[in-house]
Amino acid sequence: MRPSVGESVASNATLLIISRVLSRLVGLAVILLITRLLGAEGFGRFSFAFSFVGLIAVIMGAGLTPLVTREMARRKEEAGEYLGSAAVIKVGLLGVAILALVGITESVVTEPASRTAMYLAAVSLFAVSFTGMINGAFRAFEQTQYEVLGFVAGKLVLLSLCILCYVRAVGLTVVVGCFAGTSLLELGVAVYLLRARLIPTGFRVTARTARMLLVNALPFALSSVLGVIYFRIDVVMLRFIKGDLATGWYGGAYRFVEAVLFVPDLMAAALFPVLARKFFAGDSLSGIFGRSFRLFFTLALPFALGATFFPRVTRLLGSEFGGSEEVLPYLGWTLFLLFMNYLFVTTLNSAERQRQVTVALGCGALANILLNLLFVPRWGHVGAGVATLISTALVFAVEWAAVRQCVEGSGIRRAMIGRPLVAGCVLGVMWFFLRGENILWVVPAGGAVYVLALVLLKGLPSEDWRLLKGALQGARTQAVKGDKARG
Repeated sequence: MRPSVGESVASNATLLIISRVLSRLVGLAVILLITRLLGAEGFGRFSFAFSFVGLIAVIMGAGLTPLVTREMARRKEEAGEYLGSAAVIKVGLLGVAILALVGITESVVTEPASRTAMYLAAVSLFAVSFTGMINGAFRAFEQTQYEVLGFVAGKLVLLSLCILCYVRAVGLTVVVGCFAGTSLLELGVAVYLLRARLIPTGFRVTARTARMLLVNALPFALSSVLGVIYFRIDVVMLRFIKGDLATGWYGGAYRFVEAVLFVPDLMAAALFPVLARKFFAGDSLSGIFGRSFRLFFTLALPFALGATFFPRVTRLLGSEFGGSEEVLPYLGWTLFLLFMNYLFVTTLNSAERQRQVTVALGCGALANILLNLLFVPRWGHVGAGVATLISTALVFAVEWAAVRQCVEGSGIRRAMIGRPLVAGCVLGVMWFFLRGENILWVVPAGGAVYVLALVLLKGLPSEDWRLLKGALQGARTQAVKGDKARG
């Protein structure tokens, strides 16, 4: 018996959540292996390779993936035409990206091993770009089990290869080659599943569709370019100004931030349909925004405090990463602001204010470049952390100002953060006095104290938790209703 639309939506959401959690767990294990294998300087070259190539790889993205996914979801019968036309565009842009990569790499990178690593990183990221577009097709057809299958297979292979690399004590080139090989494997699996399960009739290319995609992808492309510059330029600039060691310290600390970002990402994805429906119906967003703000604030605060009082967690990376301890507190508060920025972006997108998001990313990218030029020569990796924190705070301010224009009563009020802030102060005082104790017990104990303080202070009302639960179940409920109506 074929599952209902609601069952399909719920199943797809569950699979995507599982895949994201697995991604962070496997990714963290891989990074711990790589940092201990390559050391701080080697990991600096690794981080630089992927960040530098990432700035160029955005050329071939051109904002096509979200656009093609949206169009295929609306017109599934034309999916072959959308994918074929988009693939031709991406291949053309791939040629431009390769020329740019070779020209820049041969000019600015002198070490042969680093050049090879960058070319292998390019293979990995270019393959990921094509795989992302195919995964968009799986989502458009509500068949995310195929995306998860390819993802799980790739990550397990990558983890196995990294364990083998660690045992054999190989160098940077082999490690990056493992990433490239795994990305090609994921692409191959995705192409096979796409042809075998979704579009067995093949792909078509039409000038009309290609022209439409190029024109309509421009807003997505601009946001993608600014976002990549905003998130990756610090590693590239740090490498050119201070070298591999400082880059490795900074990159190692930043991996801990990346490991947590799936939390606000999932929360924002769950809240988006709720906010979008309210905006479309003409209902006020102020109530749900206030509760969401309090929820994001409450969940973000312990992560920032943990990074502040326990930066020695970076010792897990290896004995050469002492410098990562110095920068993690700044990146911890960057993570706090990123939590809030996820909420702001979700709110603005639901209110059809994507232009303000692009403006905010542009401000952040420009500020990050200027601040890195100012701080990195004097303070190195710590200066890069401070630059990232300040530029993220600027994005926070610009997006918050935009939210206040479209959501009435969205200013920060004491009722939104007062009690969670008191609970955070209790947690901060506890961790301050116990900061020298074993992390394995003091961090969980602090989490328990934080939750207890919230309960006693009634800092997180039950409606806030119902908000998340309702968001996660909202798509299923609406789909089931539609399914019954059609029946």
